[in-house]
Formats: sequence, C-alpha cells, structure tokens
Amino acid sequence: MTHGRRRWRTVVGFGCLIVLWCGLVLATLPTQTIAQTPTAAPQRDQVVRIRAATKAEKLAISTRGLDLLEMRDGKDLFALVSAAEITQLKADGFTVSVDAEQTSYLTRPNPQPNTVQGGFRTVEEGYALLNTMQTTYPNLAQVFTYGVSWDKENAGGPSGYDLKGITLTNTLVPGPKPTFFLMSAIHARE
Repeated sequence: MTHGRRRWRTVVGFGCLIVLWCGLVLATLPTQTIAQTPTAAPQRDQVVRIRAATKAEKLAISTRGLDLLEMRDGKDLFALVSAAEITQLKADGFTVSVDAEQTSYLTRPNPQPNTVQGGFRTVEEGYALLNTMQTTYPNLAQVFTYGVSWDKENAGGPSGYDLKGITLTNTLVPGPKPTFFLMSAIHARE
C-alpha cells in the first residue's frame, strides 16, 4: 500500500470517528432537548471578530450556537451574528468588533449564475466544473471517483450520485510531492 493511500485511509477513518462521536453525543441528549419547538433564527447580518485567546474562551464561544466561520492567528474567532448576539457577547465580557469588510460581502451581489439551487451549483454543475478543470489543465488536474452516495448504493434510481474528487498536481514535475487533503462542497452542518 502506498503512503498516499495509507494517509487517505487515515483521513477517512478519522472522519468516520468524528461522525460516530457526533451521533453518540446526539443520542445521549434528553428527548425534550431535541423535541423543542423551533424558534425563529436570529437575523445574523454581521461578521464579527471575537477575541478568544485561551482554550476556555474558545470553548465558551463554541458552545453558544453561533455561526462560527473561522479562526485567525489562533486568538480570534470570526462569526456571523445578530445584533442581539453581539450585545450578549459583550455583556459576557468578550471583546467583539464588527469586521466591516467581511460584513460588506453579505450584501454584494453573487457573481455565480442563479442555478436551480438558489445560487449554489447542482451536483451536475459541480461535475461539469471538475471536468472542465481536467480538460483545460490536463497536466494539473485529474478527476476521480472514490465511491457512491448512500442513495445510489441503497436506493438506486436517479437520486444517487458518484462521489468525485480532483487531484491537483503538476504531472510534468517528477518525484514525490507533499499531500494535502481538502474536503469541500458539502454543507457544514451535515
């Protein structure tokens, strides 16, 4: 087995462990927590930088149900929040500042064509993009199929899809190269 395949199996195995852990955590929640009547989501219209220098601060912020976007410099968490959430964070002693540049992106027009998915690419459009990259850059991009969706394997019919990825590397440069794995094009909360 090559080093790349071993690394790939490690990444996939780690991902499966995370999914299993999340399932176990959800299974232990009290029934009334899951069955609560949903409330209206707050109007999250501002991107903020929240200072979180310690592990305890990061944990305290991560358990609030905020729409966390990223961490920078290991000390600042970026989140999409409402005005009420900003007020509460400040009241709880956190240093919060609105990132005007990132917030402005929320109101800019989307340069992507308006597709069936409300601005997001459909699976077929995603496949077409991958294939275009492979055709346009044959020495840099190689599309591959690494499995099939649950629907394709179990339900059959038109609802299932192949799971595709793309390898980006310069095939004209010989020799071993470092491996970087990025999983994307999936909903963050699924």
